[in-house]
Amino acid sequence: MQNKLWMLVLCMCVSITWAQKGILTGTVYVENETVPGAEVYVKGESLKGTTTDINGNFRLEGLAYGKQTIHFSFVGTTSKTEIVEITKNTIPLKIYLKYDTSLDEVVISVPGSKLQKDLVVNVEKKKISEINEASSTTLAESITNINGVSQNSTGSSIGKPVIRGLTSNRVVTFAQGTRLENQQWGGEHGLGVSSNGIKSVEVIKGPASLLYGSDAIGGVLYFVDEDFTKKQLEGVVESGYFTNARSTQNRVGVKLGFGDFKINTFLGYNLAGDYKLPNDSPFNGDRVFNTRFSERSAKISLGLVKETFTSKLTYSYLNNFFGIPVPTEGNPAFTNSFDVDLVSPIFDDQEQNFVLPFQDVSQHILTSENNFKIKESDVQLTLGYSVNDRQEFNEVRSTPDLYLYLEVLNYNLKVSDIIKTDHIDITVGAQGLFQDSENRGTVFLIPDGRSTENGVFGLFNFKANEHLRFQSGLRFDSKRIEADGVVIDEFTSFDDFDETYNTLNYSVGAKYDINHLTFRFNIASGYRAPNVSELLSNGEHGGTGRIEVGDQTLDSESATQFDFAVNYKKNGLSITLNPFYNKISDYIFIAPTSERRIVDTGELPVFEYRQEDATLFGGEFNLNYVPSFMPKLTLQTGAALTYGNDSNEDPLPFIPPVNFNTKISYDVNAGKQLKLNSVYVQQQNFLEQNRIADEELKNEDYHLIDVGLSASYKDFKFGLVVKNLFDQEYTDHLSRLKTTFEDFAVPNPGRDIVFNLKYNF
Repeated sequence: MQNKLWMLVLCMCVSITWAQKGILTGTVYVENETVPGAEVYVKGESLKGTTTDINGNFRLEGLAYGKQTIHFSFVGTTSKTEIVEITKNTIPLKIYLKYDTSLDEVVISVPGSKLQKDLVVNVEKKKISEINEASSTTLAESITNINGVSQNSTGSSIGKPVIRGLTSNRVVTFAQGTRLENQQWGGEHGLGVSSNGIKSVEVIKGPASLLYGSDAIGGVLYFVDEDFTKKQLEGVVESGYFTNARSTQNRVGVKLGFGDFKINTFLGYNLAGDYKLPNDSPFNGDRVFNTRFSERSAKISLGLVKETFTSKLTYSYLNNFFGIPVPTEGNPAFTNSFDVDLVSPIFDDQEQNFVLPFQDVSQHILTSENNFKIKESDVQLTLGYSVNDRQEFNEVRSTPDLYLYLEVLNYNLKVSDIIKTDHIDITVGAQGLFQDSENRGTVFLIPDGRSTENGVFGLFNFKANEHLRFQSGLRFDSKRIEADGVVIDEFTSFDDFDETYNTLNYSVGAKYDINHLTFRFNIASGYRAPNVSELLSNGEHGGTGRIEVGDQTLDSESATQFDFAVNYKKNGLSITLNPFYNKISDYIFIAPTSERRIVDTGELPVFEYRQEDATLFGGEFNLNYVPSFMPKLTLQTGAALTYGNDSNEDPLPFIPPVNFNTKISYDVNAGKQLKLNSVYVQQQNFLEQNRIADEELKNEDYHLIDVGLSASYKDFKFGLVVKNLFDQEYTDHLSRLKTTFEDFAVPNPGRDIVFNLKYNF
């Protein structure tokens, strides 16, 4: 009887003890997307753990009441530890993990999509969410957060990428797996890519003609689309507001999965007014007149994903209205008024918001991306068709003056591992581009014309051992340019033109790993045939306020770059030093003359295309540090230096100044339902640019500070950013508004407070 009584007491004690056990539930996110397979366990108790389900949810049972240390981890991310108070009704957790920037990621832009650590060529990959944490107004502005990348800007709307001092046709852009052509030769012709539906960008600095075709003597921007979902449904709704220009940014994305069949859909709408100057600017208005812009974008992708092949069909549409701030009769340089209708329906005629002069630019891109195997070889075949519809209105709103219509067909074929052993792999490929340009306006800057490009290449990789790799390659290209002669009026005429340009390019490189150091050394050649604008321009370019005159005798540019990179990684510290030397023969540039010509709109200065040898050299320095004693803290700093000289040792025009960029962020992760996720401060320093070409203005040094924070409540995420915190007056050296007006340089925007709200589902 006594034994039975003791057994009863023991059972009651066990029951009471079990009753004091709690349950912890929650969801794990990576870059704001739920992830299956994340590990969750009680620190110090390896047997008490679980993994997240397909929706990113987890459940831990049998936890003792009181404080428990819970560990969260997922492949490719920085793990996180949380101290959680376990009670009878513990609030569900939302855990946000970040990708570890020190880890190597798969690079899509190279054959075979290799890991960064295995590449001989130095490729820098950045997530759009990472470089746009400061909430840039355009994608072109966002990528300037990558060391060595700048932009030629026209106000806050139009941006042309600059890589190590080279821009326009010298920088090749890939989007949707295909080469993008949007008449980028124009000084005020922007990037032409929306950030909507873009996951990341990969940057190759310097000649990359071997894999990406002619023109890529300055570098490559390769934009990677958002992935398909592994779930049935997920999406995002996001809205932002910029106080400076009273800008609104809105986008929605929906991803659907039906087994192997996938659908991605993205829509976006942005509208901005004239931007506001710093408060102490000495002008008769506080806004730069006609720097307003709008953007409408849409993208839909249909995919079939199988184990042995994938196929993806994508259509994207981008429409931009850009106000052009030029000294036109009746338009002031500055204004105190704000007359942009920010609440007009998205599909209303946007002309109501714009005054002359302005641009209406539409871009349509249709691509088919296919990946499959032939025996042991991986085959990538991309076919593309695009239309660039560019209209510039200078005199009347109903009829465009300059109207350029460009159709482009292209193909890109790569066969990787056509021969593959433990030490050798060979890739071969072919690329082609067919362009047809037509004038549909009343003003002719270039004649109607066509161009045809075809190229073949081979790439050889040799792995000597685990530490040493070599790479070499050859490429042959042929480009034919044709134009139709025509007489427009007494001011403008064009001759017939038909010329073919052939070239052979090479690339040689090596990579060596030892302990925590990686050394890369590459020598690459590149060439760029003169474009139609440089050869045949002969007329008014309204967006630039000048007459442009081409030269049919121009030769092809040819470049040879020496690129060296050393990287050190250990214990959360990553340091990269990347010097370069780029020698360009027959460098083509546009320069002012003493001539002025009378046209319908008045007397304009004449600029003409010239060429001579040039040299560019410099480098980048990057440091990323996450201290082990303070893992929530991240320090990132970098510097970029570019010098450019012509054959007479005189400075090349529009070379970015020496600049430094430092960012300190802290993963706060404080709060329960309403959480403060992270805070950061960023400082950018630009030194004086006094190495200037003729007719170019020197630039004073300036310093900018941005601050920001992110917070969340359930499935909502909030962002607050203050750009140019101290309302610093400055003018970017590469801003076209620096030289638009004769008597003064127009400053860049003043302080801008940005609010952002995002909902993930």
